Amino acid sequence: MKRYVGCAVITIMVLLVIGCQGPEQMLLKKYFNAMQFQDKTTLGLMAVDPVTLNVSKWEIVSVGEETTKPAELKAKTQAEEDAKKQLEDLKAKGRETEGPMQEAEAMLKTARGKSKTIVQADYDAKKATYDAAVQKVKDAQKVLNLAKAETAEERKIEVLSVTEIPGIEEMEGEYRTKTVTVRLTLKKEDRSDATPKDYIIELRSYKLTNPATGRPARGKWILVKMAPVA
Repeated sequence: MKRYVGCAVITIMVLLVIGCQGPEQMLLKKYFNAMQFQDKTTLGLMAVDPVTLNVSKWEIVSVGEETTKPAELKAKTQAEEDAKKQLEDLKAKGRETEGPMQEAEAMLKTARGKSKTIVQADYDAKKATYDAAVQKVKDAQKVLNLAKAETAEERKIEVLSVTEIPGIEEMEGEYRTKTVTVRLTLKKEDRSDATPKDYIIELRSYKLTNPATGRPARGKWILVKMAPVA
């Protein structure tokens, strides 16, 4: 009887220890184990931009407060579409200014005498309008390029957490995030231990819902960023 009671107590204690560990403990243990074995496949399934460091020892220094934020892929996708439409509209307006400028340029080539001053002024004005339109197109292209990059990055993060889902760009939801400070001891080239250095890791886990079906998709915790403490 005492043996059974003792086993039960040990089992409860083990469960309590596991229950007290946050998702970061098991996640980072698996991550740094994969790093030590240079298992790039496992690292790629756990981190957005996995790094390979020669880690000999690691420990968690602190865990930040967990916060919840709206998922951003749907909004970023819409922002990209808006930027694309804005660019096309500005291109159309730019083409409208090109014809008058070219006509004024042709007239300038044949203008003579006093009329050339008037024609020159007309050309200069239309050329300035055209140049301004071209600059707006260039600026809009930069906005679109940035929107595309942000959408692609956010999609990469969400897919890593919840896996590839058809129509993920239209899904709504939220993600939990927290930062963890870890202390890493790295091996130097001579195989001796370097001075331990702290790194900040951002973790995320998504929970999305398909608005058409109402079907939820709960994601796993992943590493979004890892950078040394300045």
